[in-house]
Amino acid sequence: MLFVMQQILRRTAASLPLDETIHGAIVFVTGISLWRFLSCWVTTSGIFLTMSWAGFAVLVFAAGMIFRDRFYRWLGLGIVAAAVGRVVLVDVWKQETIYRVLTFMALGVALLVIGFIYNKYQDTIRKWL
Repeated sequence: MLFVMQQILRRTAASLPLDETIHGAIVFVTGISLWRFLSCWVTTSGIFLTMSWAGFAVLVFAAGMIFRDRFYRWLGLGIVAAAVGRVVLVDVWKQETIYRVLTFMALGVALLVIGFIYNKYQDTIRKWL
């Protein structure tokens, strides 16, 4: 609901002006909370934590592209960075071979999708920044 509230506040900026740092704080707190909820939910049901992080990062990044909001895009890129860090530091050493392959594939797909979107729309993204 905080994402929805943030978008409503952004769209009605004429009646209730807020600083950009408040919008960024709302996106950051909500995104981290959802990421934590996802992490708790996935760890109780399986070992697909890094793959779920990559999927969540792609969803947040896509929301940033749809809403033309850089805070969402930065949050998505941060979550992808955390997923890459987890793959390098944890998953390579602790997972079985098939799960390791699946984790690398999911992370690779997430990185390819984000890279493709950035390359395809780089002129538009520069205007948004």
